[in-house]
Amino acid sequence: MDPNLRQRIINEAYKLFISKGIKHTSFCDIAVAVNKSKGAVMHYFPSKNQLVNTVIENCFFPSSALSPEMVLLADKEWSEPSVHIRSYAV
Repeated sequence: MDPNLRQRIINEAYKLFISKGIKHTSFCDIAVAVNKSKGAVMHYFPSKNQLVNTVIENCFFPSSALSPEMVLLADKEWSEPSVHIRSYAV
């Protein structure tokens, strides 16, 4: 078993999402890029949504670059009433 497979999947998915777009990148595309089966990719990421979120979190917003406030909000559902986004009139 490849101990770095999960990270390789994230890295290759990132490259494919950038070059082909998220909508046009399939699990099969990612499997070919990492030289594994579609099932191996889905073992780590059962849904495309989960993979996209992981790529965004790891490649665009690594936890080391987040403020403490953002780290606290990371697991919140944005639909929860306790999370408010304020808009200010200009």
